[in-house]
Amino acid sequence: LVETAMLAAVGGVVYVVATILKLQSYLGYFQPMPIVVSAMRWGPAAGRKTMTATCFLLLGENFPLSTEDILTFLLNQGLLAATLGASWSLGMHWALSVAAGALVRVGGMMAYVLVSSWIMNENLFSILMTNIYSLLDQMNAFIGASGAPPPTVVIVVLASLLIVNAVLYIFLMHVLYTVLLRSMGYTMSSLPASVERAVFKRTVVQ
Repeated sequence: LVETAMLAAVGGVVYVVATILKLQSYLGYFQPMPIVVSAMRWGPAAGRKTMTATCFLLLGENFPLSTEDILTFLLNQGLLAATLGASWSLGMHWALSVAAGALVRVGGMMAYVLVSSWIMNENLFSILMTNIYSLLDQMNAFIGASGAPPPTVVIVVLASLLIVNAVLYIFLMHVLYTVLLRSMGYTMSSLPASVERAVFKRTVVQ
């Protein structure tokens, strides 16, 4: 319990500092570390407890964080960290952990947009579509074309790009955390053979 509280406090402090100093883009890969370590040490339930404790600590901070900042942590980082920590602690195959992480990341992004739309009383998705069509109109004017794709096509393309982005992001996180957690003495499932050779200079035994 004490170590869980300590890891939650560390995660909260790191998130507050990163938010105040605008370092999210630099520390984004490392912010889930406390929750992941908790799950690796004591199992998936401990990871979820650490995530919950971190959210309550951030909620108690109030200033300088806003409700939007706390929602960002929960939906874009906390749930993802708990999911990855659980999958790695259970020894899931890398492909399954990447798929699970990508699914949670996409779901968290969509939930964040929906909740933000409700809080702001604005349809952010509609605003996004309007901006996309405005950009397409500018491109058509530049190249001398006419017409625009139907909304269904735009949504499918956006969803595909979002999924590809999530898969690549989670795969890079998996590689990074495999290096970090193995150096800390934790057991991680093997990466693809080519990545194992490139990162660890060794051959994976199939």
